Amino acid sequence: MIDLNILNTEIIEKLFDNKNKFIFLIEKDTKILDFNKNFEEYKDKFKYLKDFTTYTHHKSLFKSIDELNCENKIKKVNTNFSLECRSVEDIPSSYDLVLYLNENDKILVVAEEKPTLSHTDAREYLSMINEFSTASRELAKTKNSLEKKNFELNEVSEKLKILNKNLETKVEESVNELREKDKILLKQAKDASMGAMIDAIAHQWKNPLGVVSLINQQIQIQCLLSDTLNKEEISKFVNKSEKQVKHLVETLDEFRSFFRPKSEIRKVSIQILLDSVTILMKDELIKNQIEIKKEGRLEEKVTVVLNEFKHVLINLINNSKDAFISNNIKNRRITVTASIEGKLTILRISDNAKGIPPSILERVFESNFTTKESKGTGVGLYMTKQIVEKLGAKIEVCNKKDGACFKITFKN
Repeated sequence: MIDLNILNTEIIEKLFDNKNKFIFLIEKDTKILDFNKNFEEYKDKFKYLKDFTTYTHHKSLFKSIDELNCENKIKKVNTNFSLECRSVEDIPSSYDLVLYLNENDKILVVAEEKPTLSHTDAREYLSMINEFSTASRELAKTKNSLEKKNFELNEVSEKLKILNKNLETKVEESVNELREKDKILLKQAKDASMGAMIDAIAHQWKNPLGVVSLINQQIQIQCLLSDTLNKEEISKFVNKSEKQVKHLVETLDEFRSFFRPKSEIRKVSIQILLDSVTILMKDELIKNQIEIKKEGRLEEKVTVVLNEFKHVLINLINNSKDAFISNNIKNRRITVTASIEGKLTILRISDNAKGIPPSILERVFESNFTTKESKGTGVGLYMTKQIVEKLGAKIEVCNKKDGACFKITFKN
């Protein structure tokens, strides 16, 4: 039996070489930190067991450890090492355990062999321990495996977090880049439209101003030919001038509203939209001999940002105009048809300009895509699609018998 009063460092070192004893250094949670050679064969055989309690199945061991303190550094308990015991012959001897709390708050355990159990005691011991022993070791194996898997999962989780963070950053950068590109494209579209509109203003005003100038010349000639003008002749000249001035004012008001963008969304009848665009493009349509034919439920109202949607119609009409010129079409006709289909309002803009080549039909709404090599920007139809979709509507294109048809679908 170990004499507890003479337990010191020198004796402990000698004990480590004693083949009749198990020597351990453990934490307070019974995790094994070190052991002597006598215990190596068990440790190698049961590598998955990490703590002293699992080897001994001594349930009250934690209580004994908790009772160790600065004043009571040594405690003695009894146990058995039940390592794969399947019969009476396998039962090892019982052991006296000496628990010693050292200066580093670690616990030195010396297990000294006691007399062997009798067969009667051994059988009783087996009946109590075998089921617990097997279950305990399986649990230890499972716990060890789970800890390993949890470690691997934590590593994967950390890598995924880093990847997700990088992905979020890249997505945010890409979105910001696309927004900037859209802003540039929108500005280009507006600048292109403004240039076209200024040309249109010049054309629209050219004829009325020419008529007013002609009326002034007629008045001047009349004055030269005759010293006086009667009231009827003066009234006739005034009426002609007023008509031309009225046309100038109407055109000016239309362009003024067009160049003052408002983001207010409101319901407007299709008829009003078409009339407004027709006024803006009147001279261009006459110059290129293009007929605008309006059919169907034109009184129906659609929800739009007025000036932005005018851009849509102008872009589509201009595309038809370019196709007429490119394909040398003689009888040029654009048909605008409005209809109700269920809960949807459908606006179709079609022409007889021979259609869009099938090879590029699916690409016409792409940014920077154009077939107009000398003057195309690839902005028109891309921005048209952006404006339409911003309204919650949808735009599609297909080829009909004699030309292309753009279909805009509004939700009622």
